Amino acid sequence: TAGGLEQELIQIHEPATAGSAPVGPNRTRQLMISGLLGLGIAAFIIFLLERFDDRVKTIEELQELVPETVLGQIPMIAGRKDDSMPLLMANLPEHNNFSESFRNVRSSLMFSPIGGQARTIAITSAIPNDGKTTCSVNLACCLAQVEGGRTLLIDADMRKMSVHHFFDMENGAGLSEALSGQASLDSCVVETRIPNLHLLRAGNAPPNPGELLLSENFRQLLAQMSQYYHRIVIDTPPVLATDDTLSMGPSLDGIIFVVKANQTSLRFVNRSMHLLKQRGAKIFGLVLNQIDTTSAHYYYYYYYSTYYYGRDAKRKSGHRAPAEPPASQENPAATA
Repeated sequence: TAGGLEQELIQIHEPATAGSAPVGPNRTRQLMISGLLGLGIAAFIIFLLERFDDRVKTIEELQELVPETVLGQIPMIAGRKDDSMPLLMANLPEHNNFSESFRNVRSSLMFSPIGGQARTIAITSAIPNDGKTTCSVNLACCLAQVEGGRTLLIDADMRKMSVHHFFDMENGAGLSEALSGQASLDSCVVETRIPNLHLLRAGNAPPNPGELLLSENFRQLLAQMSQYYHRIVIDTPPVLATDDTLSMGPSLDGIIFVVKANQTSLRFVNRSMHLLKQRGAKIFGLVLNQIDTTSAHYYYYYYYSTYYYGRDAKRKSGHRAPAEPPASQENPAATA
């Protein structure tokens, strides 16, 4: 019968028993796979970030990526409460890495084949906030310290004038008034508290700064001031922000280009270099600004420079050095 057939076909060979260990899931294996997968994804993301991040980070990187001379690097000042405040080397201790870095840039410029005899030197950057004004002011201070280094600092950034703040001055009559004929050049140039350094402030913002800098009056101003000053340092607007610097380029002996570490894109640097050369400007070199002194790339220079100055200071004070390194006035140009 059908019931008897089913009984013959269905047999129990062995009763089911519970295993001694769970068949799954294998949590250790899953954790290992998840960890490896996470590391792989993280490495891929880092690769993509590095691949598409073209910000200049070290002076070695800048030297490899641009054909122009790199004149030096400027350290970031640690512990500053307000980075927007003007930073003048004259307000810092006598021996410090910030001031010494500008002296190195000065030496690189003075002993370079194309910059050594330059009289008119503009300092610019690709974009705002790269520190070109700080570099302009402090390089001018360094040049003024050289024997016979009578120096004029011109604030030609008439859209965003700020040089006068470094010397605790108000922005009085300056470049815009001198170029437009509203005031005499001699009356616009003032002394600073830095010996041998005079300042031509930007003046009131004109409606046409680019046209003023492109004018014959600007070229005549530079020629006239070159008779009184050994060096003229000009703070100019960022290249990619306005046409002002490109307009004045052919009137200058050369330009120093400031690149901010970990901020300025290499594409911006190359684009700026191309535009400047296209207008006939000469590039003296580049300066890498705001280097992190705690990074490994800057460590050895910072370490031994600090040790050297520390040892020198102790000698002057009579202490023995350690055996091992520690872990508005009237412009005098009118009568010159």
